Amino acid sequence: MTGRLWPVIINALSWENHKLAGREAAMEWTRVAPVYPVADISKAIEWYSQVFGFEARIVNPLGEPVSTYAVLYRDEVRLHLLRRDEAPHGLSAPVQAQFWIDSGLDDVFTRAESLGANVLQRPDARPWGHRDFMVADPDGNVVWVTTPIVSPAG
Repeated sequence: MTGRLWPVIINALSWENHKLAGREAAMEWTRVAPVYPVADISKAIEWYSQVFGFEARIVNPLGEPVSTYAVLYRDEVRLHLLRRDEAPHGLSAPVQAQFWIDSGLDDVFTRAESLGANVLQRPDARPWGHRDFMVADPDGNVVWVTTPIVSPAG
């Protein structure tokens, strides 16, 4: 048991040294782009386009009958699709990612459900201040859609 604590302690000390060196303020994380492993890129592109309105802007390799990778866009969000048999490091479904939207959560859910998405969790308010729902894509990856709860002014 003690041997397992060493990586945690070393990582904590490394983070403290990083902060003490003043580098924490110089770095800002600006974006996240989930990677979902899927069996068929074309079918996954079609599903994400129909259900959530994503648009495929990058599909590789170009001109090949079977794609291995795609990047989908919706507003400022990017979603990467990787053919499961090409996934490195044993990456496999289900992968879960949280997508934040500014409004319309119930409409997005209604559309996803009406198009046959596998509903894992219906829309509900959370005590920490947001509403969300979860569905699974045809490969089992979890799409967690969240919006902040706007409290009435008062």
